[in-house]
Amino acid sequence: MVVAWFAVHSTDEPQMSLKFHAPWLSSALMAERLGIHKQTLLKLRRTKHSPFKEGTHYRWSGITTAGILQWNPDATEQAFTTFRRIPAGGFETFAAAR
Repeated sequence: MVVAWFAVHSTDEPQMSLKFHAPWLSSALMAERLGIHKQTLLKLRRTKHSPFKEGTHYRWSGITTAGILQWNPDATEQAFTTFRRIPAGGFETFAAAR
Protein backbone atom coordinates (compact mmCIF):
# COMPACT_ATOMS: atom_id res chain seq x y z
CA MET A 1 0.00 0.00 0.00
CA VAL A 2 1.39 3.41 -1.01
CA VAL A 3 0.29 6.56 0.79
CA ALA A 4 1.06 9.94 -0.73
CA TRP A 5 0.78 13.26 1.04
CA PHE A 6 0.08 16.33 -1.04
CA ALA A 7 0.23 19.95 0.01
CA VAL A 8 -2.15 22.12 -1.94
CA HIS A 9 -1.39 25.81 -2.05
CA SER A 10 -3.83 28.31 -3.45
CA THR A 11 -2.35 31.49 -4.91
CA ASP A 12 -5.39 33.37 -3.58
CA GLU A 13 -4.29 32.87 0.03
CA PRO A 14 -1.76 35.22 1.61
CA GLN A 15 1.58 33.54 2.11
CA MET A 16 3.13 33.44 5.53
CA SER A 17 6.50 35.12 5.58
CA LEU A 18 9.10 33.92 8.04
CA LYS A 19 11.48 36.68 9.06
CA PHE A 20 14.61 35.50 10.75
CA HIS A 21 16.52 37.85 13.00
CA ALA A 22 20.20 37.79 13.69
CA PRO A 23 21.05 35.18 16.31
CA TRP A 24 21.69 36.30 19.87
CA LEU A 25 25.36 36.12 20.86
CA SER A 26 27.17 35.18 24.05
CA SER A 27 29.05 37.91 25.92
CA ALA A 28 32.39 36.58 24.63
CA LEU A 29 31.27 36.65 20.99
CA MET A 30 29.60 40.06 21.37
CA ALA A 31 32.75 41.54 22.91
CA GLU A 32 34.83 40.07 20.10
CA ARG A 33 32.50 41.62 17.53
CA LEU A 34 32.86 45.03 19.23
CA GLY A 35 36.63 44.66 19.55
CA ILE A 36 36.62 44.95 23.35
CA HIS A 37 37.27 42.58 26.25
CA LYS A 38 34.36 40.56 27.62
CA GLN A 39 34.76 42.15 31.08
CA THR A 40 34.60 45.63 29.51
CA LEU A 41 31.29 44.74 27.86
CA LEU A 42 29.87 43.38 31.12
CA LYS A 43 31.09 46.43 33.08
CA LEU A 44 29.50 48.77 30.52
CA ARG A 45 26.20 46.93 30.94
CA ARG A 46 26.26 47.51 34.70
CA THR A 47 27.28 51.18 34.69
CA LYS A 48 24.87 53.97 35.56
CA HIS A 49 25.20 55.51 32.08
CA SER A 50 25.11 52.22 30.17
CA PRO A 51 24.15 52.39 26.50
CA PHE A 52 22.52 48.96 26.82
CA LYS A 53 18.92 48.24 27.86
CA GLU A 54 17.57 44.86 28.89
CA GLY A 55 15.13 43.51 26.32
CA THR A 56 16.63 45.58 23.51
CA HIS A 57 20.37 44.97 23.64
CA TYR A 58 20.57 41.95 25.91
CA ARG A 59 18.39 39.30 27.48
CA TRP A 60 18.70 36.42 29.89
CA SER A 61 18.13 32.87 28.72
CA GLY A 62 16.18 30.55 30.99
CA ILE A 63 13.75 31.33 33.77
CA THR A 64 16.14 31.50 36.71
CA THR A 65 18.67 34.11 37.79
CA ALA A 66 21.40 31.67 36.69
CA GLY A 67 20.50 32.20 33.02
CA ILE A 68 23.08 33.07 30.40
CA LEU A 69 23.35 36.64 29.15
CA GLN A 70 22.68 36.92 25.41
CA TRP A 71 23.24 39.95 23.18
CA ASN A 72 21.40 41.28 20.13
CA PRO A 73 24.37 41.92 17.82
CA ASP A 74 22.88 44.62 15.60
CA ALA A 75 21.21 46.66 18.36
CA THR A 76 24.22 46.34 20.67
CA GLU A 77 26.70 47.38 18.00
CA GLN A 78 24.56 50.43 17.13
CA ALA A 79 24.28 51.46 20.81
CA PHE A 80 28.00 50.96 21.40
CA THR A 81 28.92 52.97 18.30
CA THR A 82 26.68 55.93 19.16
CA PHE A 83 27.36 55.84 22.91
CA ARG A 84 28.45 59.22 24.31
CA ARG A 85 31.66 58.58 26.27
CA ILE A 86 32.34 60.04 29.72
CA PRO A 87 35.33 62.42 29.85
CA ALA A 88 38.35 60.72 31.45
CA GLY A 89 38.51 63.32 34.22
CA GLY A 90 34.91 62.62 35.20
CA PHE A 91 35.43 58.92 35.80
CA GLU A 92 36.61 57.77 39.23
CA THR A 93 38.93 54.75 39.12
CA PHE A 94 39.84 54.71 42.84
CA ALA A 95 43.49 54.15 41.84
CA ALA A 96 44.63 56.67 44.46
CA ALA A 97 43.03 54.64 47.25
CA ARG A 98 45.71 51.95 47.14
